[in-house]
Amino acid sequence: MSMYTQLLEAALEVRATSADADDIGSAFAEVLRRRRQLAVAASAGTDGDRTSTVLAHQVSYDISLMELVHSLGIDCDPNEFDQPERQRLKLEHALRTRGIDLVQAEETTPSTR
Repeated sequence: MSMYTQLLEAALEVRATSADADDIGSAFAEVLRRRRQLAVAASAGTDGDRTSTVLAHQVSYDISLMELVHSLGIDCDPNEFDQPERQRLKLEHALRTRGIDLVQAEETTPSTR
């Protein structure tokens, strides 16, 4: 089990399940919001604070991504995030096969920070 997987599992344990967790529209909006936040954090600066900030945004994005795929009936386990980037790509591909393209949606949906 990777350190990232341990962080992700710990975050999932303390996160309260949202009442909207099974609502695809809410889960989709949350994924887009978290994806934008991650992109902004990843492009800002290069200091030590940036590393921990990016890590926190990665965990938040991955949790929202797992909630979205779960709401669509796609199996996902935090233990599969031992290589986070690979698992993100796998889940984003699974969404595309169901007609949900996050890149396209991000480009066409206005930001609502």
